[in-house]
Amino acid sequence: GDRYYSISQLKDMIFINRLKSYHFSLDEIKEIIDFQDKSEEKLSIYLNSKRDYLQKKIGQLNSTVLQINEDILKLENGISVMSYFDNIEIQLVEVHAMRVLSLRKMMRQADYDIGYEGYFNILYKRIAKENLTLNGNPMTFYHSSEYDPNGNDTEFAVPIKEYVKGTRDIEGGLFVKSKLEGSYHKLTSIYAKLLDWVEREGYEMTDSPYEIYFTSPENVKSEEEHITEVYFPVKKK
Repeated sequence: GDRYYSISQLKDMIFINRLKSYHFSLDEIKEIIDFQDKSEEKLSIYLNSKRDYLQKKIGQLNSTVLQINEDILKLENGISVMSYFDNIEIQLVEVHAMRVLSLRKMMRQADYDIGYEGYFNILYKRIAKENLTLNGNPMTFYHSSEYDPNGNDTEFAVPIKEYVKGTRDIEGGLFVKSKLEGSYHKLTSIYAKLLDWVEREGYEMTDSPYEIYFTSPENVKSEEEHITEVYFPVKKK
């Protein structure tokens, strides 16, 4: 019942185990093995990408630990860990029409970390190359009516003044909005509060919700410094 391996096979096994320890998936490892002997440059690209991903993950985990510490402190002082939910501010506002340059993709949950940075970079490079005029902060529209783990209709957009291929006009009108100062993980609470307000106040949504980002992950020291606004287009029932 024993199995024998050659030295070259043992090297492959050791290499695969190393990649596993770097948190590569089996599919990723298969891709790496397929081109490993042909291109060390491609392997370097994979390793750099995984390192960047893990560094972001470490930052997210550090933020989670800080949040846990805050919750423990609240509990020790007799304060509910959900007390912040009641303090989320909601505003009913008029928003002007705008023109955006955008890319629309079907995104799985695992795609978003890379997608936000990658697609916005594509848009900003085009804006610079074609000398287009920025007219606001980057935005993300969520067009799917409900969350689907297999893919969600997501539009990455940057407001500009000019009309070029790839732009579309966003209608202005009545919106309900809220502002988040902190980690993107807290956005779920913002959406829940907005949905609760819309239903309770007798409104209904008329189009896709969107987020506006006033900070970039590259320009803040921690996730708690992020500033994000969430907008729901609405009308009275």
